[in-house]
Amino acid sequence: MDIKVQIDKFEGAGDWIRWKKEVTLLLKHCKVMDVVEGTLKEPVKPADDAAEAVITKYTSDLEKFNDKDILAQLVLVKSLNRANAELVNTCTSARAIWNKLLSVYEQSSGQRLDRLLEQFFNVTIDPSEDIASHVSRLQRTFAEINEELERLTTKSMPDLVLMSRVMSTLPQQYFEFKSVWESVPVEDRTIEKLTERLRLIEMRLPNKTDDSSALATNAGAKPKWNKRKGKQKKPPHDSDDSFRSGSERQKRQPKEENLRRPKQPTRNDALLCEIDSDDDVTYRCDLSRGLSSDSWIADSACS
Repeated sequence: MDIKVQIDKFEGAGDWIRWKKEVTLLLKHCKVMDVVEGTLKEPVKPADDAAEAVITKYTSDLEKFNDKDILAQLVLVKSLNRANAELVNTCTSARAIWNKLLSVYEQSSGQRLDRLLEQFFNVTIDPSEDIASHVSRLQRTFAEINEELERLTTKSMPDLVLMSRVMSTLPQQYFEFKSVWESVPVEDRTIEKLTERLRLIEMRLPNKTDDSSALATNAGAKPKWNKRKGKQKKPPHDSDDSFRSGSERQKRQPKEENLRRPKQPTRNDALLCEIDSDDDVTYRCDLSRGLSSDSWIADSACS
């Protein structure tokens, strides 16, 4: 089946990851990735006095290798912009072109592995991105780490490391889910299942209330009932002098000051007490004037 694929030209370092992924897929589709990576090498020319069968096989293998190498070179060069095409202009094989680009735009395996590991274990969730994008970003870095590990040690990290890293980057809203996920058997845990469950929780999380909504809610609140006085408290702005006219402030100010100013006891007063109510009114217990010195006063202890 013939397919038509168009890859955007490689522009520079900022475009490397995207271009490398796309061109790798195309090279694999054309079945020439083995030439680019060097797993398929140019056949060695036999000796001049070799048997005819050996020479015939060499000629056939060389022709196949050259066909694949030329196709790979076309795929690579046609996907480069002018500056990068000139960069690989002296290369004579697909393998040489690929290695040249790797040396310029990709660090050596050891250095790149260190950088990727640091990036993987220092990543934090961005409040502006959804949970699926966050997991995908970690997956991409994790895949690059395994690629370098396989190249250096022929080993790779299991997906449990990736899932553990995802869980450690979740915000506080997902705290309860961590306990739920830990109860899932290890053999049943997959990154796809984890992403799906996190997406469900994300959709159920309440949206943040903006300041305007909170202000509107407070403005429409009903006044509280004052049990002591049997009346409703006035809204805060009603008690603010800034909402009264000048004449009203003059009339009310002396009265309020007298109510709030504590009275000094006189010689005919007893059992004085001051109670701070919600309205800052001072209550007093006064004895009747005119009691003689022989009068007795009983304290019922109910005051």
